[in-house]
Amino acid sequence: MGSEAPAISLVMQDGESKVIGMLATKVQVMITLPYHDSLSSSLLEIIQKYHEQVFIYFISP
Repeated sequence: MGSEAPAISLVMQDGESKVIGMLATKVQVMITLPYHDSLSSSLLEIIQKYHEQVFIYFISP
């Protein structure tokens, strides 16, 4: 890998392409959920608390 950061290219639900893992203005977090409706209230509370400091991406079926 050398000096390059690991990255992944994703297509969002709205059709926008994103490259996660490249340099960004905020911390980037990827969360994989087993089901589209499996977001817990505890996790949602954390997301709401830190939403201005972090780019959060959910991966689910």
